[in-house]
Amino acid sequence: MLHSVSDKAKTIHIETGNMLNMNNIMLKVWQSPVDELVECLKIVAKESPDPPPALDDGLLKIGPLKNNSELANSFDVEDKKDLKINVKVFVTKTDKESLLNAVNGALSSLATDTIDSLVLACPETMTEKSLSCLQELWRVLEDFVDSKKIISVGLSNIDTQLFISLYNWAKVKPSIVQVNLATCCVVPPALQEFSKQNDVQLNTTSDPADILPKDSMKQVIEPQLPFSLVWIFRYQVQVKCRGVLASKGYVVCCQRSL
Repeated sequence: MLHSVSDKAKTIHIETGNMLNMNNIMLKVWQSPVDELVECLKIVAKESPDPPPALDDGLLKIGPLKNNSELANSFDVEDKKDLKINVKVFVTKTDKESLLNAVNGALSSLATDTIDSLVLACPETMTEKSLSCLQELWRVLEDFVDSKKIISVGLSNIDTQLFISLYNWAKVKPSIVQVNLATCCVVPPALQEFSKQNDVQLNTTSDPADILPKDSMKQVIEPQLPFSLVWIFRYQVQVKCRGVLASKGYVVCCQRSL
């Protein structure tokens, strides 16, 4: 657990690095992605008992562990064309600045110019009436697609009608939609039909909308520290020709509460 940080720290980034190098994580069968994430963060926090001082901009980086090589150190530059980088972003609020920072953080952490696929997990607060909020977030992703920093984009944990409305409005259409069967016993027939008609990849996921609940966060950062979760992204890097998972990890961002 992270017990103390510099008073100058305004933002904390906790990076797990490549989880495939963490035997005590990979050898276990986890009940949920929440358990996996919390255990990884606890290990990183434990191995970093004395966090470095915050940078001039107030950013405090914790992790990754020394044996958890990041993508930039794991592969030669010429090999990156053979890799497929998938990212899933979880935001705690409908704040386009947070999403912008999360995507830029993913590009930086993975030392890549391009993400092949990015899925945005909608906050739990979103309902079918949240179209205008979702449109603001989607414009951020469209800008990344226009600049060729993201190839394809999708959504997760989203109401069927909200997805259809967003799809019909969007300039860059979502090519992926993920449904959590824990909150929806069966895939909505209307979503199945719409996805089929519009060539949208429809997947199921076990990721909850709130992948790091407040009670779980207390196991990672001392509850008395005035920091709250802003965003999380999970990355998975595959070798294209073999479909082998080469790297997997999380980056968590917390900000000092006002």
